[in-house]
Amino acid sequence: MKRIGFLTAVGFACIGLCALFSCSADIGENAGAISKVEYEMGRLASVAELDAIATRGDDSIVDWQLSREFAELRLESSISAGEYPADAELWEIPIAIYDAEGNIEFYEFRVVSKGKVIAYITGTATKKYNCPILYQSLCDGCADEIAELYDSGRLSADELPRKVDNGYPRYVFGVMQETRGAAGGFDSFVNPKTGNEIEKDDITYVASYEELIEKYPELFSAEIDDEKMRALIAADNENGRKFWQMAVANKGHIADFATRGGSKRTALEEKNIEKAILVMEKEGYSHMTDYGACGPVAAGFVLDYLQANYSVHPSWKKLTTKQDKRKALYDKMNTGGNWIAGIVDFIGEDGDSVTLPSDIGKAISHYSDYEVSLSGYAYPKSAINDNLPGISLRTFGEGGMHYRVVVAYDQDGWWAFSWPYMKILDLVDCADRQWGSWEAYIPVQHLLCWNVSRK
Repeated sequence: MKRIGFLTAVGFACIGLCALFSCSADIGENAGAISKVEYEMGRLASVAELDAIATRGDDSIVDWQLSREFAELRLESSISAGEYPADAELWEIPIAIYDAEGNIEFYEFRVVSKGKVIAYITGTATKKYNCPILYQSLCDGCADEIAELYDSGRLSADELPRKVDNGYPRYVFGVMQETRGAAGGFDSFVNPKTGNEIEKDDITYVASYEELIEKYPELFSAEIDDEKMRALIAADNENGRKFWQMAVANKGHIADFATRGGSKRTALEEKNIEKAILVMEKEGYSHMTDYGACGPVAAGFVLDYLQANYSVHPSWKKLTTKQDKRKALYDKMNTGGNWIAGIVDFIGEDGDSVTLPSDIGKAISHYSDYEVSLSGYAYPKSAINDNLPGISLRTFGEGGMHYRVVVAYDQDGWWAFSWPYMKILDLVDCADRQWGSWEAYIPVQHLLCWNVSRK
């Protein structure tokens, strides 16, 4: 079913909170001042807006209150794992995340401790995703960005920003009139960091498997068992259909229905991750980015992790500068004879998020006593069980793919319905880049994974 826009004028009838505070309101922590989280939520969310989404009659939409029940379970799990302080709690309502047309995509729940935002737990707002929680990142909110847009005059007093998916967790602000809503689309889009206007056609989204295979058939025919992948997706969709049927039927007491103690999490020791990052930063690396594209970034982190905690061949230890390491990784990766080679040649090795081919195991095997092997369509659990990082290839934006380092896994759910999560170190979101953020493993998006093991 094609989704429709959900923001309407009536949906903003009670967003009068915005008028209570001037655009230059003090959002600091002085006595009597509005807190940053109150300021942010007053401009980005309202109960009326969320309820209007839930009552539209579209069966593919997830009620925000049902989504909040799952977010509470995820919060409880994170507190038990020691990732959040014991006093952490969810803000009462989430922030709705839309696409550029005004269709609902996600619910972004703020995790608050001592009056400050410390994290997001992001649930799906549509049943096209077959797990209820998609992301979990350590973030501090965007109140300062919003205040700057008003103070600079980029937003007027009668305009409201809405978070718009731009390859989530990346986002832009969609701007609309407070009295009109966005049923017909947003008036404009702005970069949340700079305030510069963004063209609608430049806003990206995560491509589906079908879109990717249509755009790059030669890559998929060479590297992916298409029949196996489609069977996996079909099974995942059928499980998702049954899951949402059960979830809706049990709305209001999901916590009672869910199984306690059934999840399993194996994480790399934090000190080992820190040591690997220190190895990289010793020669001026900015958290792996100076390796260039994401393929070398992922391979380089694994090698530096091994160097800091296990063993690598002397040849890698002799590469002490970032320039030498980068050149060595590119030399050992196969960049010839496929479409990605052309992208690398065009943008250069220092491209922002250029994806290299999947032959990353060649470089790691050459420089270490370990090898990286394709594990198919499962997150790299066996590598993590051996206290090693894994690697995942994810769809990223329109028609692109992106390698990430995986340092932990977790699993939530009950009975036949459970949702694996990967804890990733990445550079595209607002997460703490040392300890990583969680992302649900979805076969349609996470196309391939690699395990690291001793030769």
